[in-house]
Amino acid sequence: MGVHGVIDRISIFAGALFAAKYFRDDMQAHSITAHLGEVKFGLSEITGAGDYKIRAETLVGPLEGLFRIALWKGADYPTIIYHHGAAETPFDFGFNRIFPLKKMDFEANLILIRAPYHETAKDYTRGRATADGFLAMMATSIVLIDKIIDNLKDNSGSQVIISGSSLGGYICNIHHIYFNSADSYVPLLAGVNMYDAIFESIYSRSVAEINAEQKEQFKDILDFTEEFEACDNSNVFPLLASDDQIVRYDVQKKSYGNCPVVSFAKGHATGALSAGVLREHILSTIWGG
Repeated sequence: MGVHGVIDRISIFAGALFAAKYFRDDMQAHSITAHLGEVKFGLSEITGAGDYKIRAETLVGPLEGLFRIALWKGADYPTIIYHHGAAETPFDFGFNRIFPLKKMDFEANLILIRAPYHETAKDYTRGRATADGFLAMMATSIVLIDKIIDNLKDNSGSQVIISGSSLGGYICNIHHIYFNSADSYVPLLAGVNMYDAIFESIYSRSVAEINAEQKEQFKDILDFTEEFEACDNSNVFPLLASDDQIVRYDVQKKSYGNCPVVSFAKGHATGALSAGVLREHILSTIWGG
């Protein structure tokens, strides 16, 4: 293990000592398909750059999310929809590093998703207290992305790219599996086996203790390897970090099956901070380099 892996381990061990555990109040969990079927909300008319709040009815009750049109070049330009990582507050921290709009111009429309529970760090601590709350959060983001794509496709024939880092990368992949309405998917620092990242990697130190039966339940719910294998994945372009101790490279590369994977020599934390590499990989799906 190199220095990048050590940084991952130190950050997780330190966080696990003080932060409230995932799923500490309730391990009850429904499938992602059950959650997707319960998410209901309307999308207001998109009129240009700015923040658009949504209030969704979900399996666990009402949840609030948001999407931000950070840059709108026009309907003839490709659109990149980006989703942040778990516990990322402010939710635009990684996005602003990847797309520094004050320093660089981009020939694309840029849209950022804010998942429920990500207005403040305290919100996320509350939201991850139950397994179904966490899954409802994910489902809300997935449905929101799909509604935005529908709106874009109704008003433009231009290319739509979905990307995201860590949690956002898993949401990207799950949207591909169940909707596949975007032209390209660019998951960063994420695979298809979300179960392993949460329950088998060092991240498991951040999760409440569970028994063997509950582990099997979560494996059924959060390992999407078989569902991914059944898809046409020619429009998926993953990027993994080879020393990642959370999204473990060997496990997640295997989860992608025959889908080509690009890798770089970083860990989860240092990879997330490698804005230039992440940006280049996202943009390569539009312009090939």
